[in-house]
Amino acid sequence: MAISSPARGGELIEALSADRLREFATRIAAEVRLSGSPEEARSFDYIAAQLESFGLHPRRYACDTLISIPGEARLTVLGAEERELECITHSMAVSTPPGGLELEVVVGEVADYAGKVALIDGLATPGKVRNAQAHGCFAQIFVNDDNLHEMILSAPYGSPTPETMHDLPRSVAVSITRTNGDVLKELIARGPVRVRMQTSVDTRWRQIPLISVDIDGPRSDGTFAFFGTHVDSWHYGATDNAAGNAIALEMAGVLSRHADELERGVRFLFWSGHSHGRYAGSCWYVDHFWQELYDRTVVGMSVDSPGGIGATGLGGAKVMDEALGVMRRAVDVVFPNAKASPKRPEGGEQPLWRVGVPSLNPLRGRQEKGSPTSMVFEPASGWWHHTRADTVDKIDPQILRRDAQVHLLALWSIVSEPVLPFDYAETARGILDHLQRLPNVPKVDLSDLVDLTRRLERSAAALRDSTTQPRVLSEAIRRMGRALIPALYTLDGPWEPDSTLNKGFLPGLADLRPLAEIHAETDEAYLPRTRLVRQRNRIAFALRSAAEIADQAR
Repeated sequence: MAISSPARGGELIEALSADRLREFATRIAAEVRLSGSPEEARSFDYIAAQLESFGLHPRRYACDTLISIPGEARLTVLGAEERELECITHSMAVSTPPGGLELEVVVGEVADYAGKVALIDGLATPGKVRNAQAHGCFAQIFVNDDNLHEMILSAPYGSPTPETMHDLPRSVAVSITRTNGDVLKELIARGPVRVRMQTSVDTRWRQIPLISVDIDGPRSDGTFAFFGTHVDSWHYGATDNAAGNAIALEMAGVLSRHADELERGVRFLFWSGHSHGRYAGSCWYVDHFWQELYDRTVVGMSVDSPGGIGATGLGGAKVMDEALGVMRRAVDVVFPNAKASPKRPEGGEQPLWRVGVPSLNPLRGRQEKGSPTSMVFEPASGWWHHTRADTVDKIDPQILRRDAQVHLLALWSIVSEPVLPFDYAETARGILDHLQRLPNVPKVDLSDLVDLTRRLERSAAALRDSTTQPRVLSEAIRRMGRALIPALYTLDGPWEPDSTLNKGFLPGLADLRPLAEIHAETDEAYLPRTRLVRQRNRIAFALRSAAEIADQAR
């Protein structure tokens, strides 16, 4: 299977303009873009107008989704001299009664929380909330760094269903700065401390916007690459994600002038509900266009928070094994001396996993750990992450252009090469390495998975070297992903999106590690072992199906 030279793409990325990227980002970041708000709608109008100026024909949708907008929050330390500490509340948290709640504060994530509020270091996250709730805690105070970082607390991916509503948070939650966290800890060290929490969170079903636009050409085989970016923001959201919107717009403009060179089309999507609905917009799109995406999509790509000042490091690549070659070739052109260290995607906005579509989020500029612009809790992000300080002065146009070049070059290789450049022999090697690292557990035999993975590696390698007609090879490669990816990255696919707390490669085998610490003949072992056997069967079926697809295509 021949891979074409990236030279043409190297020429193409020179057309990307730092000035246009800055102009797009500045215009979109001119207003706060809460999901479903009039201000966000004006940004969507601007995006649609720019796409039309390229000669494209955007389609607009109104998506019914559960959206949660944090309102006012107050935290008062009670006592002889009451004092108020600055705080914010979070999306999907619970509002207090009008008079608030008065509770004793305890420190830590695991304690006797009944009737108390937990003081927890770090960003407010669904996992921490779920852990606290499991220990009887229905209120939390999160201690951030020197800034207050907006967050969303829900675990269900996208809008909930009757089956997942119970996974929405049942907690009242606020965040405070590190300085105020130190104040509380010092007071607690002296004796019991009570606080009054007053919060308001507006959580309800809303219509949010989404735009899709296709770039296609006369040579296209009817399939397309999916490239998404969220428009909604916390505050002005210049880097998160007006900068990402700018990259998508600039790429669409460049590719629209080269549609006649495409072997496959490109579908750009601009959606809402990322920040205030736990990926509600992209999930809605997959729910409503599932069959078309299954039949026609060849890759899922997205861009979020690129181009920040001080992002001189490289990282952030989240790439499935089969797409590693695509990313490495793109990096070699833009960063000839870089050593890319991509990781498999383990979460975040990945709407196409359950459909069976390869995921490729390329390398981009990242903050160096300990640098003046890095965040304490998330060193790869700027300190302004999810704060009111995320304004256009945090964008470096040259770094933004460089990030755009990597994304465009990776996308170009996928849509312009005669054969889809994905290598499932590489995927098989990754699976085999993962299986060999898992512990041996009594009554759980994985030898069939090892054998099937080795078969897949042989079949995929033979397919890669085949001289079969390019479109036949590409169709086989696409179908192999449909068989494999849901089993490798989800527990609930293809119809239901996994909880965002389900992370990692081969999550169906995650029970093996805790089972290795449990006696095989105890009641505690039977339930997870039964689930493991079923998940093993699911994975085995996927491996065998993918190998058969490869064998039949040669």
